[in-house]
Amino acid sequence: MRKSIKARIFLIILVMLIVIWSLGPILWTFIISISPEKNLITKPIVLNFKDFNFSNYRLLLPGNYQSNEASAFDITGEGGKDKREIEDFKDALKNSIIVSSSTTIIIIIVSTIAGYAFTRFRYKGRRFLFLIIILTMPIPVVVLAIPLIKIIAILKLSDTYIGLSLLYTSFIMPLATWMSASYFQTIPKDLEEAGYIDGCTKTGA
Repeated sequence: MRKSIKARIFLIILVMLIVIWSLGPILWTFIISISPEKNLITKPIVLNFKDFNFSNYRLLLPGNYQSNEASAFDITGEGGKDKREIEDFKDALKNSIIVSSSTTIIIIIVSTIAGYAFTRFRYKGRRFLFLIIILTMPIPVVVLAIPLIKIIAILKLSDTYIGLSLLYTSFIMPLATWMSASYFQTIPKDLEEAGYIDGCTKTGA
């Protein structure tokens, strides 16, 4: 009984440490975003709660290109942000949201279909094709970057959301397909057969 309690306490502490380790970079990024840059360029870094402000976030709102108070990333403390700088940040944020969202949607849809096909259908060359996908996972992204960029250029998709999304998709798709196939292997096929008996289609089952 005591061993069980000690094991649970150890597991709880371990999980808490993992959570703190995982959320640490996010928390640190947020702290930096609300801290004055003059405090961040010193050694050691000075974190003064009294200096924290959200002026950088307010600058992203429409009509707040110039701020009367000093921005967190304003070393001089004179305040104010260039309109072009704010617009560039907004464009970068918009591009990141569009590319990441489209890439995620494509990966989820394609990897789910591919993973299901590899685990549920029986066809010639299935194992060989899946092995090829697995073998591409250890290949460094740098090795594939130049050939893929050339392919994107040939397809005239350079400097487009679609081209960038396809690049990211090609990098992550092997891992996503492997994870999807591994998940479908844990689902008993009897559940699908029970769904067929109840009148479900293959998609519904």
